[in-house]
Amino acid sequence: MDRKQLLASAGAALGLAALGSRPGRTAEMSEDELRKLGKTDLKIALQPGMFRLQMIEAIDQIARHGFPAVESLSVDATQIDAIRKKLDETGVVWQCIGGVGSIGNPAKWKEGLGLSAEEEHDQIEKRFRERCDQAKRLNIKRVLCLTGQKRQDIPAEKQTELIVKGLKRLGPIAQEAGVTIVLEILNVLVNHPGYFLVYSPQGAEIVKAVGHPNVKMLYDIYHQQISEGNLCNNIKKHIDCIGHFHIGDNPGRQYPGTGEINYKNVFRAVHETKYDGYLAMECGYGGKTPLEIMKIMHDLTTVA
Repeated sequence: MDRKQLLASAGAALGLAALGSRPGRTAEMSEDELRKLGKTDLKIALQPGMFRLQMIEAIDQIARHGFPAVESLSVDATQIDAIRKKLDETGVVWQCIGGVGSIGNPAKWKEGLGLSAEEEHDQIEKRFRERCDQAKRLNIKRVLCLTGQKRQDIPAEKQTELIVKGLKRLGPIAQEAGVTIVLEILNVLVNHPGYFLVYSPQGAEIVKAVGHPNVKMLYDIYHQQISEGNLCNNIKKHIDCIGHFHIGDNPGRQYPGTGEINYKNVFRAVHETKYDGYLAMECGYGGKTPLEIMKIMHDLTTVA
């Protein structure tokens, strides 16, 4: 399932209505109690799709329940000013935006070689600068990056060199814009066959080779459970190279607690590293209401 299918299925699974659509659900809690749901030991970013609402309305619901952040990898350019106004009013922050795929077009990242091909670096830089402009307008601090597919015509070492070269080019641009590039690691066994960057040690190697403080990796807990497991140890080992987290359980990329990942222990491991960034939900919701999901996340991320 690709990211577009994931977001669509997440919304469909949730049913036809947003928070409060089931009579009496929110009436069980006072407004003060609702605002405490997002006050946890880790900072969680929620998806607008979880509420089946557009971004501005979702931000209101996120703020109402005390969560600090929202995340969507795409943005409606016509709504940027209105969204920024709502973010400023509520104090909610938008954590990460997509934008550095192959050939500079995230919708077509599987069609090109991206950072793995030097001839695409010019267009990637152009796309990245455009995304940085949007990120600055929305006060977004993370821009997601994809490596592109594994090349069959050159050794992996050479492909790594080309990716590092491209990221070295983007690092100073990111620093000037006040954003951090987060290079996403994906699984090839279920969701993204042929993708180049699969393992956390591989991601850490690239980040260290780039050697720029504004270039990190995105550790997606769902993908890494499939690819390599050993989540707690790998998170602790590579935390200096991790700039962002995505959350989903396995199998099925549903919300935490539905699969084989012991999220209580994983969240405790993240907390023990003193990581002060955000963990963004990117998953399905299995028919649960938003309030039910937020209660689950409150319990799982209260780990101290």
